[in-house]
Amino acid sequence: MEKLELQPLRDTFTSLTETLVELEDIAWFNQQKPVIQDTLIAGAIQKFEFVYERSLKMMIRQLKLMAISDENVELNDFRDVLREAVKKA
Repeated sequence: MEKLELQPLRDTFTSLTETLVELEDIAWFNQQKPVIQDTLIAGAIQKFEFVYERSLKMMIRQLKLMAISDENVELNDFRDVLREAVKKA
């Protein structure tokens, strides 16, 4: 069976983690102008959304790799993907 390449997901997760570590420095964060604080928070949220979306896409790809055919994978929403992933785990 073909293996799924996980490095892109690891890279996005690492980027999010590094951002959150930097934002934990409250003294540094509070020294920033409010507009910069808002931008930093928005960036962290955007990185989280990217990790979330990439995770979902990776789960779907893995489920399709494990299926006999793409038609055997009926994934209508996030809950369907999670349910199917748990069944196959």
